[in-house]
Amino acid sequence: MIQVSDITKIEGKDIPQLLNRVTPVLNKRKQLYQERYRRLATQSDIFSLNDKNIKVALETYIADMTSGYFGGKEPKYLVSETVNKTKQSIISRIFGKVFNNKSYSEEMKVLIQYITDYNDDSTEHLELTRDYFIKNACYEVMYENEENEIVYSRLDALQTVGIWDYNTPSNLIGLLRTWEEQNVGNNTITIVEITDINGTRQ
Repeated sequence: MIQVSDITKIEGKDIPQLLNRVTPVLNKRKQLYQERYRRLATQSDIFSLNDKNIKVALETYIADMTSGYFGGKEPKYLVSETVNKTKQSIISRIFGKVFNNKSYSEEMKVLIQYITDYNDDSTEHLELTRDYFIKNACYEVMYENEENEIVYSRLDALQTVGIWDYNTPSNLIGLLRTWEEQNVGNNTITIVEITDINGTRQ
């Protein structure tokens, strides 16, 4: 677990030191992915003219089977209506709105349906589950696109690390993504992207 007291105060000069802490975590995930899950992944290894059997690494088989079992169905969303009058009055007084009446329940159902209509819940859930079983981590980001739709998208666990605070229990306070790009001069550039409560910056 990578812990930082305040991710919002990280500056450019702090990035090399932060990358020194993040790189071992990402390297472990890459090793799990390459040496376990992707083992026997070349065509010549999987198929052979001398052997009619298709060879699949045991780790690949286990990860795919468990991902399908645990992530095969998309999540279902329920909006409950609380009948506890005391609880309802406290929530209404604090937030200034009646949260558990019939109209609120219907509004929430319409909103959830609106978001799930243009997001592929089943594929997203399966891919997140697979990432967790293969790489020991999974990440997803939710944002508003140019058409004002709430979209969620999976982040690659080979490039992403969660940043936590020092509270008990620890809270996720941000994400760090890092990858390499080639510029016009064919030089390799390391990009570091930090997402925290204030937004995303590179």
